[in-house]
Amino acid sequence: MMRNRRLYQDAWEKLKADKKVVMAAPVAFHARIIKAIKKEKYNDLEYKYLLGEQGLEAVIASYTEQSRITVVLKVHKPLTLKDIL
Repeated sequence: MMRNRRLYQDAWEKLKADKKVVMAAPVAFHARIIKAIKKEKYNDLEYKYLLGEQGLEAVIASYTEQSRITVVLKVHKPLTLKDIL
């Protein structure tokens, strides 16, 4: 049985592939869209596992300008106490 695709799953898949997604939407929906893409990242256990094996983590940053939303995926090595001290 095939699962239905979630509404923002395609945006998350494109973000993983391209590291940047730009889309247009009414300003009233910006927060909802950003939250939904972050939730897709949170629920993608396979992606988290693959990054974890490499000692990396992914962080989503978003910027809005009028009706345009820019979502960027940054992958980096997480800071540890050893790095700080």
